[in-house]
Amino acid sequence: MRRWIGCVLALMLTGCWMSARPDIPVGELVQPAGLPGRYWVLPLEDTGSGPGLIEFRTGEDGGMIGDDAENSGGKTFRLVRTSVPGVYVKITDYDDDTVLYGLLEHRDLGTWQDYGIEAVAQDASTGPNLAWMQDIADRYELTIDARDSDKTHIKGKLDGLAIPSLFADPAFLATLHVAPSRLFLPNPPPPEEREDLFPSGGPSLHLQLDQPSLPGAEWISPPGLEGEHAQGQSNTHFYRSYGMRFVRLADGRFEVRADDLQNSSGNPQVLGVLPIEGLENEYLAVSFDHWKYDDKERDYLTLSILGRTETGWSVSNILARGTDTLAGRQDLLSQPMAEAAQRQGASLDGFKLRGGLSAQALLALLRDGQFTTGLEVDRQRAEHFGASVSRQTESTTAP
Repeated sequence: MRRWIGCVLALMLTGCWMSARPDIPVGELVQPAGLPGRYWVLPLEDTGSGPGLIEFRTGEDGGMIGDDAENSGGKTFRLVRTSVPGVYVKITDYDDDTVLYGLLEHRDLGTWQDYGIEAVAQDASTGPNLAWMQDIADRYELTIDARDSDKTHIKGKLDGLAIPSLFADPAFLATLHVAPSRLFLPNPPPPEEREDLFPSGGPSLHLQLDQPSLPGAEWISPPGLEGEHAQGQSNTHFYRSYGMRFVRLADGRFEVRADDLQNSSGNPQVLGVLPIEGLENEYLAVSFDHWKYDDKERDYLTLSILGRTETGWSVSNILARGTDTLAGRQDLLSQPMAEAAQRQGASLDGFKLRGGLSAQALLALLRDGQFTTGLEVDRQRAEHFGASVSRQTESTTAP
C-alpha cells in the first residue's frame, strides 16, 4: 500500500511505471550541464499555495539529487538519454529496491518539464498494444508486465544497457502515454502567465476513414441493441425523457433514429457493428457520416467502441492521439502508425486514413499494436444509452 501511494504522489497520475532498481553503467548516465541549480516548482494543477522551491545538484556515480521541502535529505534520481534531444528518462529511487520511471525535458530559457508515464490502460486495444510493446522489449531481454492496471512493471535482465537501450528506442518511446507533471522555472513565475507556461498540445481527434463505405463488411447485431432505448448524457447515467431507436436495415447496418442524431443532409445516423477479436462485450461501431458546406460535400466513416454496460450501452469515440508538450513526440508517434497503415494498403494523414480499406484490412489494422498505440478510446465523453424503454418501465413498476 505504501509503495502504491508513493507511486501516485510521485507522478500525480492514475498509475506509473516501475521496476526493481537497475544497475546502469555510469557511462550511460547523464548530468546535464544546465540542470544543477535552484528552481521554482510549478505544479500542473493550481493549488493556490504558490510555487515551491527545489535545488538540483549532482550526486555520486553519475546520479542527481533534488532537494525540496517535501523530501528531507533530497530525492535521488538518474538520467539517461532518449532518442529525442533534450529529453531524458528520469529513474527515481523510490526505496533501496524500487525505482519509478518518468521523463524530464529541457525546454526554453532554462526551464525543465517533468513528465509522468501512465500505466498501460486496460482498454479495447490493450492486447495489441502490449504485444507491440513486448516485441520491442524482447530486443533487450525485458518483459512488460501490465497485469496490474495501476502499475506497469519492467522485468527481466535490468542491469547493464537494457534500460537505456529500451528508452533510446524511438519505437518504444512512441508507445508511452505521458502527462506533464511539475515545471521547474529558474525565475519566479508571473501568476497571469500560468496557462502559457503549460502549453497544451494539439487535440486528439476522432479517427476517420476517408471513404464512403467499407467493402466486405459482415455487419452483426449484438443481442439487445435493436429496438428503443433511453438516451443518456455524456459520461453520465442520467437518461433524458426522449429515447432513440436502433432499426436494423436490410444490409445489416442500423439506422439510429433520435431527435438530435442526423447528418448534415438531415438524414438519420447510420451505424454498422463489427466484432472485435478477443472481446465479448465490446464491438467496433462504424458511423457513416456526411459533411456538406455550401457546394462542397463528402462521405466518410468514423470509428467508435460500442460497449455493453450494466445499465445498457455506451459509445466511445476512437481518437488519434494528438500532440503533447514533449518535444518531437508527434513524429515518433505518427511514423510507426503510418508504416502499419501502409501494410494494409492505406495512408495516414493526421487523424484520417485514406486508401479505401476493406473491413478485413481495417480489423487487421486495429489488431496491429504498432498502429493502436497511437489511438485512445475517449471514455470521458462516452454517450450512454439505457436499457430498452419498455424494460425500464417494467422494472420501475414491478412490485
